[in-house]
Amino acid sequence: MPFTNEGITYETADWETLNNGSHTTIYLSNIDANREDAWYFYLKGEKELNILYKEIFQKIETL
Repeated sequence: MPFTNEGITYETADWETLNNGSHTTIYLSNIDANREDAWYFYLKGEKELNILYKEIFQKIETL
């Protein structure tokens, strides 16, 4: 998660741990609550891109 944690850049990130096959990742950080969260979204097929977008926006609405 380059630039979201102090000292991690694109050059120093451990990409193998981030490679989970997801199409889209949303990363949330709440410093006051000392909490981090990541949401992963997977594209099942190119024809399902609209479904993926719908899932993402529905998740964001829960905030």
